[in-house]
Formats: sequence, C-alpha cells, structure tokens
Amino acid sequence: MFLDINMPHLTGLEFLESLDNPPLTIITTAYSEYALDGFRLDVVDYLLKPIPFQRFFQAVSKAQNLHQAKLLSLNQHESIQTQMYVRQGDAFKRIDWQDLYYAEGMQNYIKLYFSNTVLTIHQTMTSLEEMLPKDYFFRIHRSYLINLTHIEKISGGQVSMLGVSLPIAKPRREELLNSTVYKNLISK
Repeated sequence: MFLDINMPHLTGLEFLESLDNPPLTIITTAYSEYALDGFRLDVVDYLLKPIPFQRFFQAVSKAQNLHQAKLLSLNQHESIQTQMYVRQGDAFKRIDWQDLYYAEGMQNYIKLYFSNTVLTIHQTMTSLEEMLPKDYFFRIHRSYLINLTHIEKISGGQVSMLGVSLPIAKPRREELLNSTVYKNLISK
C-alpha cells in the first residue's frame, strides 16, 4: 500500500495505526518529520516527494522482497520466485538467492559470495537477513550469514563453504546444530 500523510479526516499514520493487520506500506509524503513514526509502525520505506524513479524502484523492490520472504516462511516454496534485486552502486542487480553461498557484513556494505563471483552491495546485514528466507539462511556470526544448503563441512567452530572457513560465534553454533532446518537438511 502507498500511503500519504495528509488525508481527509485522519492522517495516513493514524489510518495505519487503526489497521489490525496492515499490509506492507510505503509512505509517500513531503514531510520528513514523520519518518520515525512511520518506521515505528513498521513501514517498508519512506519516500519524500518529489520521488525520483530510482528511489521509487528501490522501495518497490524492497516491498516485493519482503513479501516473497513472508510467503516463503509460510512454506509456499513452489509458487515463489527465487530472484531478488540488490542495490549495487547506482543500479539494481537481479540475483538468485539460491546461488548465494554466504554474505559477509562490513558496516553498511555486504559482500555476497557466489560460486564464481563476489558482489559488494550497500545494505546492512540485518536488512539482508530480513529479506532472505529463514528456512535457508542462518546468521552464524555478527558478520556472516550463510545459505545452509551450501555447507561443505562444520568442524569445531567453523563452517566451510567455497573452500573458505567461516567462524561460528559460540552461542550460534549450538543453535545451528540444534535447528530443525539444519537437521532436515542433513537428513536429506
């Protein structure tokens, strides 16, 4: 849903608060001072007018990725596309998350490792983690998010992928080994 702040009889934020089960929402407004309220209400994005096309496209892609991730979490794997868009420089690049081996976080940048390429994108690890399906991706460390289907070996406090050993934070190791997702993968 695209929602403006200024509406007759009540504001867009009041309308959003009144909904029991609000849809994914993108605020479109000329007022920057309501941004914190918007994000408190869990909006997908906050666009300031006039809205450049690239910024609009980014918000729509983000909403689409969140929608797909929610559908995946409902175990509707067959009907979901595995492709998503990530921002790389001034452009958006389509990737297939199934081909992603792992992501390495570096403040507001992330390196995405595929079998023969590495992409650097401007995004936080938390936002990427929210976009990817939890049935396939697990955060083993503050700086590493892995695709469970590409694990080559778990040994001690490390996971091997693409011939690289990645550290597992101590509290995350036990959680990884005891997760039903991991147990289902190793039983296949």
